Amino acid sequence: MSALLELDDVSVTLRGPRAHLFAAPTPIRALRQVSLTIAAGETLALVGESGSGKSTLARAITRLVPAAGQARFDGIDILKADRAGMRRVRRGLQMVFQDPYSSLNRRKRIADILMEPLKVHGVGDGAERRRRVEALIAQVGLNTDMLQRFPAALSGGQRQRISIARALALQPQLVICDEAVSALDVSVQAQILNLLGSLKRSYKLAYLFITHDLGVVRRFADRIAVMHAGRIIEVAPANLLFAGPLHPYTRALLSAAPHPSRDRPAPARILLPGEPVSALAEPAGCLFAKRCLHFRPGLCEKSDPPLVTQGANHQVACHRAREGVPAWMDDAATGGLTP
Repeated sequence: MSALLELDDVSVTLRGPRAHLFAAPTPIRALRQVSLTIAAGETLALVGESGSGKSTLARAITRLVPAAGQARFDGIDILKADRAGMRRVRRGLQMVFQDPYSSLNRRKRIADILMEPLKVHGVGDGAERRRRVEALIAQVGLNTDMLQRFPAALSGGQRQRISIARALALQPQLVICDEAVSALDVSVQAQILNLLGSLKRSYKLAYLFITHDLGVVRRFADRIAVMHAGRIIEVAPANLLFAGPLHPYTRALLSAAPHPSRDRPAPARILLPGEPVSALAEPAGCLFAKRCLHFRPGLCEKSDPPLVTQGANHQVACHRAREGVPAWMDDAATGGLTP
């Protein structure tokens, strides 16, 4: 499949705190040379602990924060595109935010919220826009009488369906879902995930699905990218990653997820020592070295390992994983993770 979105060394540096009133702001390395691809019709899940840079990456792709590097969407470099280029990008690339209440204009009726992107991009006349809005709200499983309501009159799940309908109004190729189901209860989560899957098949959509819920990832994603301290440290097809993660951080992350099988005992929980590396820090070696249970002096502290291919369709950024078959991961400290 051809790449719809290609990220090449995307980095984001934010303004941090000042040591004193007249000091320069301390730079915060929120993203560190992120490279990823998403194919047309593919769902790529982006996982990692809070503060790892997942939402910052989504905002960099949509140019909501300044970023360096290259981010090509359908042949257009998002980070360098002019106004006309960004207009084309925004028609094909939409986003669903985590909190639907704050992302919807509470002073507008639902009909006006859904019609706004059609007006901005000059799609159809008034009658055609109304027909499209009615079709959209039906596609996300809501009644047309809700079009005259305000967001405050809807439940959280209904508001998220409106956010999805708005993202689909321009018939995009790629939708970024930033923790789109994390604020919803379990039953509503299942409904929204089923809706996203149905819409993917109907519209041939690609998703960048940002989440911390590995149970959701297991059933929804085609591929998974694991982020740690602003870097991508492992990328693999979902079934391959759950069956045989290569990075120690990924194994610890998966060990914390609820085990889906009642027939097999849950894997041993891997507890990592210490705290995640600060975005203000610039360690010379691997960013995970101080928490890694497989740290090797003289190797892991020299340089941050690059993301390299290790086997078919599996990429990992780990000095130890490059030694070959990672038998070193099968010691008592890790436990088995094969579902």
